[in-house]
Amino acid sequence: MPKRGRGSLSRSTRAASDAKKRRASETPDERAARVERERQHRAERAEGEVERQNRLESNRMRTAGSREAEGEVQRQHRLECNRLRLAESRDAEGEVERQNRLDHDRLRAVESREAEEEAVHLHRLEAQRQRQVQYRAAESAEDHDRRVHAQAEWRRDRLLELAHQPHVLGRMDRQCPHCSALRWTDEPASICCHAGKTVLEQRRDPPDVLKRLLTGEHPFSSQFLKDIRKYNGALHMTSLGSRQREQPGWNPSFILHGQMHHRIGSLLPDPGDAARFCQVFFVDQELQNRLQWTAGLNDTLLQELQAVLHDCNSYVRSLKSAVDLLRSDPQLQSARVVINPDARPSGEHVRRFNLPECSEVGILTDLGDADGVVQAQWRSVVLRLRGGGLQEISETHRSYDPLEYVLLLPYGEDGWHIGLKKDRGITMMKYYAYLIQVRPGQFNSLLYGRRLFQQFLVDQAAKIESERLTYIRQHQTDLVSESLRGLRDALHEDDGRPEEVGKRVILTSSYVGGPRYRLERQQDAMAYVHAFGRPDLFLTMTCNPKWPEILAELLPGQTAVDRPDITARVFELKKKAFLNRLKSLFGDTLARVCSLEYQKRGLPHVHALLWLANKLKPDQYDAVISAEIPDPVADADLHQLVAENMLHGPCGQQLNSAAACMEKGKCSKRYPREFLAATKVEEDGYPHYCRRSVEMGGFTVTKLAKLHGGQRVMFTFDNRWVVPYCPALLREFRCHLNVEICATVRAIKYVVKYITKGSDMAAYQIRKESAAAANASADSATEGPLAIAGPSTSTGTAAAAAATSAKRHKIDEIDEYLLGRFIGPMEAVNTILGFEVHSRYPPVIRLAVHLKDEQRVFFTDETAQAVAATPKATTLTAFFDLCRHDDIARGLLYQEVPRHFTWDRSAHQWHRAGRGRVAADQPADVLTTSNIGRIYTVSPRMGDCFYLRLLLVNVRGPTSFEALRTVDGVLLPTFKAACQARGLLEDDRHWQLCLSEAAQTRMPAALRRLFAAILAHGDPSDPVKLWEEFSREMAGDLLHQGLSAEAAMAEVLRSLQKRLERMGGSELSAYGLPQPLAEPDQTRLLSDCLPTPHEAAELQSEVDALVATLTDEQRAVFEAVQSNLTAGGGGLHFIDAPGGTGKTFLLTLLLKSVRARRQIAVAVASSGIAATILPGGRTAHSMFKIPVCAVRQDSAFCSIGRRSKLAEILRNARLIVWDEAPMTHRKDLEIVERTLRDLLHGGQPFGERCWCWLATFGSCLLLCPEGRRPTRSKPA
Repeated sequence: MPKRGRGSLSRSTRAASDAKKRRASETPDERAARVERERQHRAERAEGEVERQNRLESNRMRTAGSREAEGEVQRQHRLECNRLRLAESRDAEGEVERQNRLDHDRLRAVESREAEEEAVHLHRLEAQRQRQVQYRAAESAEDHDRRVHAQAEWRRDRLLELAHQPHVLGRMDRQCPHCSALRWTDEPASICCHAGKTVLEQRRDPPDVLKRLLTGEHPFSSQFLKDIRKYNGALHMTSLGSRQREQPGWNPSFILHGQMHHRIGSLLPDPGDAARFCQVFFVDQELQNRLQWTAGLNDTLLQELQAVLHDCNSYVRSLKSAVDLLRSDPQLQSARVVINPDARPSGEHVRRFNLPECSEVGILTDLGDADGVVQAQWRSVVLRLRGGGLQEISETHRSYDPLEYVLLLPYGEDGWHIGLKKDRGITMMKYYAYLIQVRPGQFNSLLYGRRLFQQFLVDQAAKIESERLTYIRQHQTDLVSESLRGLRDALHEDDGRPEEVGKRVILTSSYVGGPRYRLERQQDAMAYVHAFGRPDLFLTMTCNPKWPEILAELLPGQTAVDRPDITARVFELKKKAFLNRLKSLFGDTLARVCSLEYQKRGLPHVHALLWLANKLKPDQYDAVISAEIPDPVADADLHQLVAENMLHGPCGQQLNSAAACMEKGKCSKRYPREFLAATKVEEDGYPHYCRRSVEMGGFTVTKLAKLHGGQRVMFTFDNRWVVPYCPALLREFRCHLNVEICATVRAIKYVVKYITKGSDMAAYQIRKESAAAANASADSATEGPLAIAGPSTSTGTAAAAAATSAKRHKIDEIDEYLLGRFIGPMEAVNTILGFEVHSRYPPVIRLAVHLKDEQRVFFTDETAQAVAATPKATTLTAFFDLCRHDDIARGLLYQEVPRHFTWDRSAHQWHRAGRGRVAADQPADVLTTSNIGRIYTVSPRMGDCFYLRLLLVNVRGPTSFEALRTVDGVLLPTFKAACQARGLLEDDRHWQLCLSEAAQTRMPAALRRLFAAILAHGDPSDPVKLWEEFSREMAGDLLHQGLSAEAAMAEVLRSLQKRLERMGGSELSAYGLPQPLAEPDQTRLLSDCLPTPHEAAELQSEVDALVATLTDEQRAVFEAVQSNLTAGGGGLHFIDAPGGTGKTFLLTLLLKSVRARRQIAVAVASSGIAATILPGGRTAHSMFKIPVCAVRQDSAFCSIGRRSKLAEILRNARLIVWDEAPMTHRKDLEIVERTLRDLLHGGQPFGERCWCWLATFGSCLLLCPEGRRPTRSKPA
């Protein structure tokens, strides 16, 4: 076929030549017809618009009639002729003519689209969609794959060419027509007032002095805004009970740890006590009393603010009037002041009357009237003149906010209360979402409050969560669950009392952020791994506080951390745009998991896992991901973005051992990486990205960086420090945006667990609160963490609370969750505005597995009989019913049902999918969805239920439990027997499938538990073969921690042996498995304390470099210890210095210097956190096997065998370092000293070893519950 534009004749010349030839050969009749046509054509040119339209319509009708009369053969012939003629015409046109034609067609299409009516527009789109559906349904699987692959290739080929403009949201200038709040164009209209459903009164501007302080127009504004929480703490009327998380270094955000309580005491202090909180307002020398509890505040400014509150705050005025009245009337000395919980009281009882000055409070008397003592409402705040201790204010009380946030609510404006929800349908979320909006022309004090605004947001988010948890707690008392058979058996007994049946549900998986919620999300994500294999990409996008959309909306003098509302909203919009952008860059996705989290200092970040329809090939990695610093000349913009957002560290023992990424003396992120001239892919698929050195053609960046001791110096970063990124995404979103290739399924389990772990949770201790401690309170004017301590009763972590056995302890998972949680201001805004925390696609349908009548049913005392008689169907029993009535279902396995059917939660039935695509192997009326079915896992220890699950995943279309047990027309007694009859248990294939599925979706610890259960209860025919096939998966976490293969396998065998002992199984040797090596922990300990020759050489080079950086004082200590080591004979060196002077750095250097000489140096610390900082560190209890406190006796010894490897290590140790030694109980130190003397057969203290103790005597003493000073000092 000729190319466009080729040929010696132009198109017009060729057409004229062809016409001349035709005329020379035409007959007289043909010539007459041609002349007549030309005449008509000339007449048409002269015709008017009306004649022209009539002619065109006539031609249209004639053509339509002709088309209707033609047969199918004629039609196909005409279309083929037209196609050939069009193709010939297109081939003949030149490039200029082609572009003109395309432009003309484009303009004509635009004009046509603009002119079409809405109905025509919708009809055209629907017709186009139907044509596409028909085309897609008709194409073969090969054509479908070819089309999708071509689209993906085209997108990927353009990745390096794309130079996106930065993603811009624009200004926050869209105004709500209902409440006048401003929002961004992409935000939903309901973000402020829910389309006019939430209506609150406009609040007054604050008093002039306070307004000028907040806006920066007052001489003391700078100090006031910096310490606004302290000033509020000096003036508030309640005690704020909370614990605040403080990170080392800069802490820009207020982050709550645990719960927050507002408490209020009596109106006047008891004789001899100093006035605090609201009492200060009603005593003489008010200012002096305030300054007594605060430090560093401006007394002039404090006095000015105090006068403002006396003048305008309704609670100050009301309570002051109440105090004056109670003081003046002896009969009212025992009266109580009541603050009503909801609306201001009106029409009260005769004995409860309002004060004339203000209606915020009332006085409740008990003067012996006929009615007796008048009781206040249960949520009322009831205050005595003196005494009575502290009273906690209900979170649903209207005074909860104004009594605490006096500088943000100076007039005493009400907070949210239950009346708003009852009367106007305004929930707590809607109320506070309305309050934090920006409205032109309205002064909102909250938005000027900086750290006090952060505290306010966190407080309200904690209230919202508390309301949800309270609902769950209250509905546990009357909602119980039991198996259906157990309920029926109980009801058939003589008493028939259903309240005696059931297991309490603590914190359900429906609560977002709870342990069960996170566990279900982990399992759902692993269902994608089971269905689609490993994901292709792992992406992390972190909020950039320097985004122009944030900076443009800040008030003068503010930073992004001062406005969590703006920062969180901008990130939410950026996150949505980011997730939408992924499809246009990488093509269709089979699945996606997205999780929102928060950095330790409060900024949000989102993790995303993508399963692409077309997998990335190794030769495409460089087109998608870069791990290099761009050329500063050729691409200055990208170079600057990488320098600002994508550089890690510096970290490491020689640069910054205190970096957050450091664990056990090494960077947990494995930086700096090695230089590579080209991207290299390992055998397991893990890529090592191209990182060229300067000699190879790479580039560097020099910028300020934090090194040892917090000093900031200019540091040159090369490509070893670059975090992998996608250039196109980084150009567009201009923030930290890490993009990684997911290599193996083995690593994906850790990634899935990481992104679904939720926000940070703390390890904690549950403590009994004594009566004295309950009435004690800490002043929130201080910035430090506040806590109440008492005798320790049990320990746990919130993340593991759901898995703790309820048989051994009575567990309240709600309390455990509250104790361990953290809430920062960004997360608080997310909670208030209802942003999505976790998303996934496609939906995962969880499928129940249970024996007949063993499904869990929920009931109350009133519904127990009805539930027992007619239980609701489960997904399993509904599946049986579906198979009895639907031909398609009879050909499906249980896990395949969600692909073609949808689960109706309300009707508890399966229905055919109404949306989806037509499957090639199914009838046209059966649609296929993208839903994935996940059958709940069952342990082999569950007996017949395990074999029921095995049948469900192998037998198609069962109609009942009995049908599953029927094989060849014979009803077998058990599901295990049915499995045997079907040949499912002839060999270990079912155990291989079970372990293979678990290896894909479960963590190694769970896999070890499963393997132990198979050995103990499954009777496998060849356990050794199963061990050899899955031993590496069972050791995955240990190998990930850096253990050698031999040590990891020994640890796995020890774990299996312990589990078999608990399950009543045999020794490992009985199954043909190897016996575990003895004392692997002590073998690992020796490798930590005594390096290999190669490691010793590396340590010596480190020591030589670090010694040169010692200060004079550090050098003196270092040389003294070294002299002691050289002379021998033992010795004790005590290092006492304040924080930040390099004590840990010195200890690390001493340890390395001894180990560099291939000598043993032991490092211990009194706490686990301190032990992790030291190289090879252990806690003192772990290293020395110190007995527990219950057996501390004067004659006690550590549990160290004389012939053990640990004893050998201690005998050969040259140096023993003990960090935080004074924090250890005195008797524990004596036990260690006594043990070492015994092991070393010496009479010298501490066994004649060189000891180095480190501590600061300014540290707190050991906690002694309810102990006085002598008691607290005795253990030290």
